[in-house]
Amino acid sequence: MSFGVLLPGKPPITEFEVRGDSQLTLCIPEVTTVTHVTVFAIQPPPLPDGYTFSIYLQQGHNPWVCIGVIHAGCHSISVAIGKYMVDKQINYTGYIHITIATTEDCMRALEDARSKYDIKDRGHQLLDQIGEALANDLVKYLVSYEGIDYNGDQYIPSGVLDKWTETYHQRVSTSSRFWRPLDSSCLCVSHQTSPQPHQ
Repeated sequence: MSFGVLLPGKPPITEFEVRGDSQLTLCIPEVTTVTHVTVFAIQPPPLPDGYTFSIYLQQGHNPWVCIGVIHAGCHSISVAIGKYMVDKQINYTGYIHITIATTEDCMRALEDARSKYDIKDRGHQLLDQIGEALANDLVKYLVSYEGIDYNGDQYIPSGVLDKWTETYHQRVSTSSRFWRPLDSSCLCVSHQTSPQPHQ
């Protein structure tokens, strides 16, 4: 079996550790700093029908995450791995595991990883956007109240933060970006007369 891994800015790595009859493992120091991983196969051995090579990423001692599949029709995968990092503050040692498993098991593991980490990644992006918008709005609001005291020093009145909280709540609650007016056709439903039985 001949497999290799490409990491940004480094030569190809092909020295896997053999673990049992159906697993290869490659160590990646400081995996948190790695942005992308490419795993490739050079003339992989044929597998029985219904089997394929599953590619897993592991950060430290965290659970394995399926990041792709290599089979007769696809000899390489390239994946951005940032979203799979459980803790980006610590430079864990990472691992790439290649195993032989049924195609059904591989597809299930891949779908589980996508449903878990893709949603998590979108959530983080949304939180980042909200946090940035809040910070920018707060700074603009504070600066608009900035004044100069008797000593010539800049200052902001102490009650401004409370005012900003109140106004921001009001602006968000009435913003058309977040809330759409109720369709007028829906308002008429409650006024319709109930059908009367035929006499």
